[in-house]
Amino acid sequence: MGVNLKDLKPALPSQSASLAPYVNDSETLQQLVKLGIDLSKLEKEPSVATHLALADFETDCKPYILFFHSVGVKPGLIGDVITRYPKVFFEPIENLEVRVNYFTSKKFSLADVAHIIERKPSVMAMTTKEIDAKLGYLQKLYKLNGNELRLLVNRCPSLIAFKNQHVIALNYQLSKDLLELNESQRKKMFLEVPEIAFRDPDSVQEKFDYLTNVLGLPAERIVEYPLCLSLSHQSLKMRHKFLAHLGRTQYDPRLPNYIPLGILMGGSDKEFCEKYVKVSLEVYEEFIKTL
Repeated sequence: MGVNLKDLKPALPSQSASLAPYVNDSETLQQLVKLGIDLSKLEKEPSVATHLALADFETDCKPYILFFHSVGVKPGLIGDVITRYPKVFFEPIENLEVRVNYFTSKKFSLADVAHIIERKPSVMAMTTKEIDAKLGYLQKLYKLNGNELRLLVNRCPSLIAFKNQHVIALNYQLSKDLLELNESQRKKMFLEVPEIAFRDPDSVQEKFDYLTNVLGLPAERIVEYPLCLSLSHQSLKMRHKFLAHLGRTQYDPRLPNYIPLGILMGGSDKEFCEKYVKVSLEVYEEFIKTL
């Protein structure tokens, strides 16, 4: 009996296989690609790849897309959410709904929940007990009221899923030891820049030492711009060295030719050079080559 070559389909994907060969024969994979899901990233989860190669789009995938849509996740971001949390397809819809209901019971709006999912999809992999424990921990550590806790979570949903509570606690203690802040000031700083909470404490210490010992900044200035403890300070070092080369290390806002701390660590090189240092970008780039 003859064999139809079209029936000779590749075996199901293994741990190292690509999903690409299955797309032409799989309506499910075709629909997921249209949704913006990155199959190359899903391949890193062998169980997910095998599941999707066998899945029926209408029964196995569409309900999850409709769930995210019902919560309020922006249509253009649903593909990204699933790409970052592909194991959602193994989670019963009922469990996801329970987690949404938990957040709304804590006075998070549906818009808040959608924002949390968009920013940190893996939060939906946590049980309500785990979420509740983390929110309780953050509220107690930072001494937050309900509104402040919701503000913190909205600004940095990753705090919920971050597992190393020791790092969070250590950075909070560092803000007291290094900056000598009172409780109110510490709360204000972490509400403004919550990402500081899960930065490497040694890195936070290093940035603080550089800002105070090399740039000669008082702690009060750092408190005014706490983002400096979260950002990479590679650009800070290069820009400071360039200013030192020009004799322009003027970081006192009370004096002329003041260089804001924000522009030392943020903004483009072009803005830094042309707006604040009054030199061309080319001059700065030539200096960088000498470092």
